[in-house]
This record gives sequence, structure tokens and C-alpha cells, in this order.
Amino acid sequence: MKLTWLAAAWLLGLGLAFRWYDATPLLPLIAALLFLCVGLALRLAGLRHLPLIMLGVCLLGVWRFEILQAEPAPALLRDEAQVTVRGKVADDPEATGGRIRFALDVETLEGQVQALDMDFPVGSTRLLVYAHPAPELVSQRPLPYFRFGDLLELSGRLQRPQPIEGFDYPAYLESKGIFAVLWARESAPLTGDPDRKAGGYALATKEALADRFKGWVFDSRRHLFRSLDKSLPPEQAALAQALLLGLRGQLPVDVTENFRQTGTSHLLAISGLHLGIFLLVAVGVLQGTLGRHTPAPLLVTLGLVWLYVLLSGAPPSVIRAAIMGSIYLAALGLGRPRDSLLPALSLSALVMTAVSPALATQISFQLSFAAMAGIALSLPWQEATGKLIESRFQTVKWKLGPGLGALLGWMAAGMVISAAATLATLPLVLVHFQQLPLLGIPATIIATPLLPFCLMGAASVAVLGLVHPLVGQAFGLVGAIPLTLLLQLVEWIPNWTVAVTLEDSGLAWAWYGALLGVLVLADTRMYRVRVLSRLAMISSATRVRDEVLVAGGRLGAAPSGVILLAAVMLVLAAAYVISQIIDGGDNRLHVHFLDVGQGDSILLELPEGGNVLVDGGPDYAGGTQAMAEILPPWDRSLDLLVATHLDADHSRGLLRVLENYRVELVLAGAPDTESLLYPEWNSSLGRGGHNAITVAAGQTVNLDGNVSLKVLHPASIPLRGPAWDANNNSVVLQLAYGEISFLLAGDIESEAERYLVRNADSLESDVLKVAHHGSSSSSTGTFLTAVNPEWAVISAGQDSQYGHPHSDVLSRLEQTVGKSGIFDTASQGTISFSTDGKRLWVKTERGNPSLAMQE
Repeated sequence: MKLTWLAAAWLLGLGLAFRWYDATPLLPLIAALLFLCVGLALRLAGLRHLPLIMLGVCLLGVWRFEILQAEPAPALLRDEAQVTVRGKVADDPEATGGRIRFALDVETLEGQVQALDMDFPVGSTRLLVYAHPAPELVSQRPLPYFRFGDLLELSGRLQRPQPIEGFDYPAYLESKGIFAVLWARESAPLTGDPDRKAGGYALATKEALADRFKGWVFDSRRHLFRSLDKSLPPEQAALAQALLLGLRGQLPVDVTENFRQTGTSHLLAISGLHLGIFLLVAVGVLQGTLGRHTPAPLLVTLGLVWLYVLLSGAPPSVIRAAIMGSIYLAALGLGRPRDSLLPALSLSALVMTAVSPALATQISFQLSFAAMAGIALSLPWQEATGKLIESRFQTVKWKLGPGLGALLGWMAAGMVISAAATLATLPLVLVHFQQLPLLGIPATIIATPLLPFCLMGAASVAVLGLVHPLVGQAFGLVGAIPLTLLLQLVEWIPNWTVAVTLEDSGLAWAWYGALLGVLVLADTRMYRVRVLSRLAMISSATRVRDEVLVAGGRLGAAPSGVILLAAVMLVLAAAYVISQIIDGGDNRLHVHFLDVGQGDSILLELPEGGNVLVDGGPDYAGGTQAMAEILPPWDRSLDLLVATHLDADHSRGLLRVLENYRVELVLAGAPDTESLLYPEWNSSLGRGGHNAITVAAGQTVNLDGNVSLKVLHPASIPLRGPAWDANNNSVVLQLAYGEISFLLAGDIESEAERYLVRNADSLESDVLKVAHHGSSSSSTGTFLTAVNPEWAVISAGQDSQYGHPHSDVLSRLEQTVGKSGIFDTASQGTISFSTDGKRLWVKTERGNPSLAMQE
């Protein structure tokens, strides 16, 4: 415990220096040495010495912070600059939205240097880059194309990061060594230097060996990422990738927003909380299976902890937490269980901040340290709470009573850990994020016990999916359950959030002063014996001292709890599968206009069970995530995939669909080799063994259940001229089932509409998918008259930067179908029509209820 107090004094000194002290560092050094000498003299005399030693250590902390050499400041952007940058990819690239995101270590920078306040310190600057892939890399690699160690030349717009809704995003990036964001419009790998190449260093230097090891780790991580992608439904896969691998680029915006507004967003970032829970559960389970009196559980746990660090990408916050956990495991191995976690935490924090005092100012270090400290302080309470609940079930005559008690006790202990970590980090969250989710604490307390199940389930599915995708998908039915529960939980909890301003308040100091008071109380005989024993939570202080205080330890003593948990998970999985089977198969044609933002994606569910996808939306994961809301998780097959044209807002999402779904047939218009997306599209087709069949007006595809898909456009020879771009040559389809028909107009504009009116046999349809997202250049009066629809659907994003749908188009549509006949994905979400060939029903994700529209 003395080490804990010394570490607290050191951190206090760093904090005082950061906040208030701004003078010569010689004075605190002299005072520190004086107090330390007096303290040591008192110790030799057998008198109380700890307060003076602590004061000396505190002043040493002030001195250590003040002697920091000021590092060269990176360039500050007045606004933005057009630049060309050369450098090396410094982390694991990730597909997010419509670009690839990665960090870049800058080697050279050229461009509009007049837009910079000072010279860029190349060689020590890191940028956050959002880039489109180079064609050379697309032909060689799958998504995300770029890899750690790639040497690249990038051209684009360099910007200073801006705060995001009260969150100090620039400070967050600065803590990672990033001071600017580059939006690259062009990228190219560098291969000119014979000693270096795209993919890393060629020479066997120490740096090259380290890069190769990191590259191997990131490649392994990417294999697990793809395994989760193929084994779990997209939304659950994205959550598993965030929790297990630290890759959050595939998380849907609405899911991220749910976590943020409910105050549980910290659960998405791998931190000391995740690793602490992982460590405690692993020790408990392994000691229960391998035995408490052997070092094997501790050694295996140590290996698993560092494997988890590697798979998470080894961010500094997780490495720091792993160091703390490793010291804790070493203390357990040396036979000091009770006081091992706090001293381990204190020693690691003291060593790390002594080497780099600036760590103490980083939000990632503060959150990791605070979370681990909260967990450490809560150990007596979580152990006692779990045993209290478990003891209530020991006398139950039901055979599974003890197992149920062990399971409930484990969950209760997890809630105690969750509450402690949340309370310990609360002031930091308020100060840095400037928001107070009113239900954040109870939401985190309820959600955190699901984390071990999410992590263990995700890890199992990822590994089994490497054996074979079907094996991963089979186990994914069970592994998806805790992930689904967590997603549903943050969706159900009300998003009650208030803005707060605490930058200059003493709340954090007062809060942690109170926690220090709890620490003092926890080290007194009154707390250990009188308080806990009077609450009947433990029998004696000796029991607390001598037992290994881990929440998961009870599972080994009550294996029936594990059996019960497994049975519950299997029953839930079976119930879900049965419900999906019962819910399907109504012999109707279902046409879903998917909400993919500013883009198009249409899913057809055929009467006899087949699936057809027309376009995939603008984001890499948009199409798969939207389809997952409709199709059951085991249905990964498409009878037909149609790319109307290779504009990114229609076809980028098809790339991941081709990777993750079994596609029988691919149709597309004439190859558009000038499209920026063409290299990726062609490469994805090749990796999947597909040959896209070029379609033209006059062709008809007969689908199952008497459903037909007629091609109305483009002409067999694509029309050329100033107005005949990719939009006007996009594929137009007429879908028919019985007496009901849909016209899917792609992105055609007025020129193509006039051409269709003159040349098509019949355009008349019941439902019109409005061309080009409601652009003013489409939906002419003549075309609408020829189609004569009863209902119109506009697929566009909320607050579209292009102004879609245009007011003139809305006016023309109102004159044709009436205001009640217009549907749009921006305000109503996914819009689903169903028909038996005679009648038509519609259901919207948001807004008006289900309607029977035609009898």
C-alpha cells in the first residue's frame, strides 16, 4: 500500500506542475531532496516518515515535469493546404465509409507552404490520412488494400482537425502524435529506392525486423477481421471487430451514436477496462480448470493478455494496461494476492510517467489508469457481493441451483467492477467530452457484464471461422447472442444527454480526493473487519486477505453454472433460428429500398426464397449492413447481383458483398474503365471468380416465382456525346410480378429519359424508383407521364450535400402521385414493398405505419 501512496504523490506532483507551477525546476528539486532526507532519517529513527517521503516524491514529480525538453511543435494550419506527401503507413489501415483510413509518418512534404505558420518538421510528424486506394494495390490485394509499412506518395487537402460536438478531437489526435488530417485524392506506392519497397523495409535492420513483426501481427488481425465478417451478421461483426480487434471503421453511424448518447462509447475502445475484465475472468476460469496451486493459470493468462494486446493493434493505452496486468500476475505468482493489483498499477504508472511525464496529460492514459484503479478498489466488494448471492443458492434443492447462483454471482460481481470503473472515469469523461449522459452509469453497469461474453464469443467465432466459413457461421449463431443483446441494450436505453462545461472546475480534483479517502478507508481495520462483516458480506478479514479476489474464480467451483450458461445460449440460438424460419416464406415478392445514405441499394426477396441485389450504396459496408436488417444471418447467398453503373454511391458497397456473399450471377452495363471505382470492381470480380455479364435494352431475366426483370436501358451500343456520361448510360430495369410492376431508373437524367420515352415499348409501372436521387436534372414531366406511377421512392441521404431531392422534382412528383404517394429513405429509412402479384403493401422503417395500398 505504501507504493500506492508514493505513486499517488508522484502523479499529484505531475498534475500540480501541469496546472499551476511555472518557475525554475531547481526549487522543487532542492525541496524534494530535503524532505526525502528528513523522511529517511525519521524512518531510521523508527518514527512516522511516510508523509514527508510522499511530499518529497510529489516535489520530484513537479521537478520531473518541468525539466521536459520542449519538442519541436508541428506545423499549425491556418486553414488548409494542397500538398504532396511522402511517407510510411504507420498503423493498420481500415476501410471506413468510402475511404481507407490510416496514420502516415511523414518523410517529405511539398505544396502550398505559404498556408503553414511554420516549416513542417518532417521525419517526426504523423498525419491521419483518408485515401482512395492506388490501382496498383487494388490489383494485388483485397480490402483495405493498403498495409502497414507501405511507402506512399499522396496528394490532397491537408486540414487541421476540428472539435466534434464538444469533444476535443484535436487534443485526442495530438495525444496519438497526429496534428493534421490529409484527405488524399491520389495515392501511389513508392518502389524507386532499392532498399525499400511498398510493404516495408527490405533490409534486415532492427527497424525492418520490428516492421515485419508488426506486419505479421496486422496480417493476422486482418484474417480474424475477415473471419468475423463472414461468420456474423454485419452489425454484430462490426461490434465484434471493435471489441476484439479495435477496428471500428465498419460500425454503422447509428450504432456509434447510440453508444455515445447513452454514455457507453468507452466500451467500444479497447482500454484498461476491457483488459482488466479479460484478465480477471481468465485467471478465474483457468484456476478453476487447471487448479489454484499451480503457476500454469497465471502463465497462460499472461500469454492470453499479450496476445489480446497484439490482436488489438497494440495501442499505447492497451500496452500500459497490459504492463499493469502483468505486474499483478507476477504478484499473484509470488503469493501476494490481496494487495497485488493496486501496487502493480501504482508501480507501472510510476515507471511509465517517470520515463515520459507527458503520458499523464493524455486522455488515453488517464482513462486506462482510472478504470484499472476503480477495478482494484472494487475487488473486495465484487468478491463479497458475488459470494453473498452464491451462498443464497447453496441451499436450493433444485439441481442447477448452485450453478445458477454461481452464474448470477458472477454477473453481480461484474456489475460491481463496471460501476467502479465507471465512477472512476466519470470526471474525465465530463471534462474531455463535455457531455453527461444521465443514464450513462446505470447503462454501463448493465452493459459491462456482457463484455466477457462478447469477447469470448467473438474470439471463438473468429478462430473457428478461419477453419471454414460455414463452421464460423454455425458457431456465430451462438456468438451473436451477447453482441445482439449489447446492441439492443444501447438502442433501448433513452438517450438523455446534457451538455456540461467543466474545463476549469475542481470537480476532478474533488472527485479523486474522495476516491483517495475511500482508499484510506479500505486500508483500515474498520473497513476490512467491521464494515464488511457487519454487512454479512464476508466472514472475516482473514478471508479477504488470503483468497485470490477474482470474479471468475467461482466458475471453476461450480461447473454447473457453465453448463447452465451454455444451455441458455443454445436455447436462445435455437429459438432465434426457429423464429426466423417461421417468419419467412409468404410467397410474396418483397422489394426493399434500403437506407444506405446518399446512394442506391435495392434488395429483392423472391417468392420462392431467392435474393437479388441491385446496387450496394456508397460505403464499403453499407450494402451488407442494410441487407442484414432484412435477411436472416445464415442467408449469405444472392441469385443475382446488378450494378447499374460504377458511380461510388451505387457500387462501392458491392465490393464487400462480392467478398462476403455467394453470388450466382453478376449483371452490369458496359464496362466503364474511366470510373475511379473500376479497378476495385474488376479486382473484386476476379477474386470471387465472377464474370460480369453486360446487359442491354431488350434483355429479360426470368427469376423464380414468375418474377421477371426486364432491361430497358442502356442501348446495346452505349450512347456517346457530351451529355451521355455514366449516369445516362446506367442500367434501367422494370421488375414485374403478376399485375404489379416497379421501374428502377438508376441515375438517368433528362437525356436518357427522353430516349426511353421515344424507344421503350412501355414504361408504365406502379412504383417508380426516382432517378438520380431526385436530382433536378431528372424526373421530367414527360417521363413521369409515360411511367404514370402510383407511388414514387426517393433514395437519398439526410441533409444531402447535393440538395437531393430538389424542390422542383418534388413538385412534379406531387402532381403525379400526390404527396402521400412519395416515400424517401432520408426521412423514412428503409422502405419495403410486398406484393402477391395483385395487391401491394408498404412498410417504412420510420414514420407512417404499414399500409395496404392496392386491392
